[in-house]
Amino acid sequence: MADAFIPHKYCNVTVALQSAKDTDDGTAYKLPLPEGTDLTNNKNYTFFQYSGGHYGPKHYETGGEYMEGTLRIPCIPGYVAVSDFNTWIWGRTGDYHESRWATITRDLGHTKETYLNCKVMGGTVAVDYGSNYVSLDLNIAGIKEPTAASVDGDESLFTVRPYRYSEAGLQTAEGGSYGIPGAVLAASNITRNHSLEFSNMNEAPGDMGTINGTTYPYDLPAAAKAQWTGSFDRISANSDLYDAFMGGEECAYKLTMTRAGIAACAFNMERIVYTENPLNAPDSGILRGSVSFQALESLDGTQDACEIQEVAV
Repeated sequence: MADAFIPHKYCNVTVALQSAKDTDDGTAYKLPLPEGTDLTNNKNYTFFQYSGGHYGPKHYETGGEYMEGTLRIPCIPGYVAVSDFNTWIWGRTGDYHESRWATITRDLGHTKETYLNCKVMGGTVAVDYGSNYVSLDLNIAGIKEPTAASVDGDESLFTVRPYRYSEAGLQTAEGGSYGIPGAVLAASNITRNHSLEFSNMNEAPGDMGTINGTTYPYDLPAAAKAQWTGSFDRISANSDLYDAFMGGEECAYKLTMTRAGIAACAFNMERIVYTENPLNAPDSGILRGSVSFQALESLDGTQDACEIQEVAV
């Protein structure tokens, strides 16, 4: 084969929601990836040797193979909460709230391969002033040996501009007590650098290796619903959040992004507890702080820790 150099612009990655494990039957969506991808098939080799006059490593074995990696994807209006893409990231199914499988296919020029049985292990939604776009960073794991494939997918994600930081707004509510969060949401215009982190609570690939006739893990089951934490920076223009932190109040958090004429998407956490709110005197500038919080589901279990909703506007 003659050498050929592959421009980064050529590389393609698609994701297709699976209806079940081992079933490649969904519509493939080509992903806009402004910062590339990092998907690696881990061999996890170990090497061993014998004595008896043999002085070098002789044999090796894999400690278990699986794919891991990251994807950074812009949050596209109309696709964050109402598409196959959203269902793969946050969707659950069945009596035990099982997370969803997808097929990832990538074309890197000389290498074209499909990874069946991939899950989102967790990730981060990031919104900050001055950023190019609202971003979604996903941590991925796959438990099937890749196969050769071609890449062809729906390109609709490329046609809509991602949500912008100037389209985002924050509302908070303070003053609640245990199990009863603050009920009156009010706009806050003095924050930035919002980071919403979630874990889908899937078992790690290395913990799911079984004697099943393959070097790949058997499954990636979810042990619980998604857990959410968050943080943001805040100008200390008043003491409302610090007082809520010191008083152990239950609060509420709602981050909304609105694209006029297309969609509005909200990350709504009806019960949060501020876990960190350091307040220190700076050596220059005005007083600022960084706030961290834990999101909780409702006491009766009917409301998830984070409800993600997107509607046409």
